[in-house]
Amino acid sequence: MSELDRLKAPFAQHEVKTRESFNQKGKTLFYIDARCAMKRLDDVVGSHNWQDDYKSIDGRTVCNLSVRINGEWITKSDGAGDTNIEGKKGGLSDAFKRAAVKFGVGRYFYYVPKTVHSFDQLPDGFKPCKKRINREQCQDSFIAIKAALDLEDFALAKEAWQELETHEQGWVWRILSTKQKDAVRELDAAA
Repeated sequence: MSELDRLKAPFAQHEVKTRESFNQKGKTLFYIDARCAMKRLDDVVGSHNWQDDYKSIDGRTVCNLSVRINGEWITKSDGAGDTNIEGKKGGLSDAFKRAAVKFGVGRYFYYVPKTVHSFDQLPDGFKPCKKRINREQCQDSFIAIKAALDLEDFALAKEAWQELETHEQGWVWRILSTKQKDAVRELDAAA
């Protein structure tokens, strides 16, 4: 799975929040907070491979989000006004999340049908991951991947990685070191 695919992956249900739309009465909006988007970037590309900066244009906060993908820095920008709830801080968070959406983070929320009001009504492609993680299996896989990488047995590391389901890969990804994540990225690129 490529970095861009992992950025686009659905979030776990506990990470997704809902609220009623102010503009479209009766519509439920699904969203994540900015910290969740930052964590997704950290988990997928590493904290050293993304950066953000902000400027104000005509009273709106604009976020320039840069992500290094395949060794190349790509910048996408979006903006937001201050929010009614958290003022300028809300504007910064909204601008950041909007810029992250341009990399695919949480973009699928924009395509939830207007008639959906709960997680149970979501079509299959939109459902957050509810699968339980077998932590013992994930730990065993982590140990196997780490051992294979230490031995530079990339075929064995790739096999152990690919045996994990997508939601389990996310759990293992969180405990890999930056060097190990770089090696796994190379394994994915060779797929």
